[in-house]
Amino acid sequence: MRILFGPEQDGLHIAPDAPGGYEWWYFDALSDDGKYALVVIFFLGAPMSPYYRAVVDSRGFGRTPPSPNDWCAVFVSLHEIPPPSVVFTTNPHGARKRRSAEERAYAYNLYRDGRFAADGSEIVIGDSRMCRTVNDGWRLSLTERCLWFGRITADIEFAPTGDPIAGDPFGRDDDHTWVCVAPHCRVTASVRTADGQTIDFPADGYHDHNFGTLPWAGGEDAGWFWARGHLSGENGERTTAIVYTHTGEPERFLLTHRAGSPIRITDAARSAVTVTYRNPYGLDYRLSERFEQPESGEVFVLRCNAFGDLLRGPFYGRWVVEISGTDEKGAPLQGKGIAEAFRPSRLCHPIWSRLMRTRFRRRS
Repeated sequence: MRILFGPEQDGLHIAPDAPGGYEWWYFDALSDDGKYALVVIFFLGAPMSPYYRAVVDSRGFGRTPPSPNDWCAVFVSLHEIPPPSVVFTTNPHGARKRRSAEERAYAYNLYRDGRFAADGSEIVIGDSRMCRTVNDGWRLSLTERCLWFGRITADIEFAPTGDPIAGDPFGRDDDHTWVCVAPHCRVTASVRTADGQTIDFPADGYHDHNFGTLPWAGGEDAGWFWARGHLSGENGERTTAIVYTHTGEPERFLLTHRAGSPIRITDAARSAVTVTYRNPYGLDYRLSERFEQPESGEVFVLRCNAFGDLLRGPFYGRWVVEISGTDEKGAPLQGKGIAEAFRPSRLCHPIWSRLMRTRFRRRS
């Protein structure tokens, strides 16, 4: 995997009709009061859909892989996070069950033929739009039909904090490129749900951008664990920590960033996982893990059992994490973030691939 930094790298990097290509623009936010978690993704060649299986199948039979522009998509989810005291519920038999956050809005719509500006300044898919603002931020105007009934509309602004980030490219394999565009943003969001309720909140947010060519490398063991968090110290200084572990090859890193400081990234020394969890679909992921920045001494511990799951699936899971740690001076840091686990090989499973169709809609 290759890693790039900064908004100047946020332009479109694949041709919309490049066979087997994919690209996505990811935004997330956690409200200041800790009550809401928002995720919005714009896709070109939506790889977490039947597009992935179509590409893989075409490799073995001499057919031309489908065009990514036939598989554009917009994903929106808004969840209300339960208090930590009720994340685990107990059934009448005394067994504990991990609770999901309440889904207040959800849409995953696939379209043909989106519009993508060559410099990445504007994307239009269906009736939803993402555009760059004058302060190098992003404005998302969303109008999406819900999975079953009703419509979601939203107006969201992401404003990067501090100086634009910069850093030297990291990694050598460019089969998949991850662009760390804005580790920390201030977000203002207004979301109107299908039941007519308008939910407004300020939040801390994050934005990145990914692109590459399918199928993903790594075979049956391919997949990743990723998490980002915004932490505060005793003096109020904000730190963004991003951890990544690739499960199909020995690749992992820890990235830290403070406003006004350069990006620090390194292969991370990871301690043994202390707690694991298997969701109802058999997907394993970590509930507790420790990452350390060897040269600086920074330590970050992720604990995922304090809040409910945002998304459960056979190949993908997303949840809110509590992150604690220390900076290079040993001062304590504390914050929250969002984590995900992904196993793309399961997208080709004969049962799971069909179940996936219950969670998206192909729109005209």
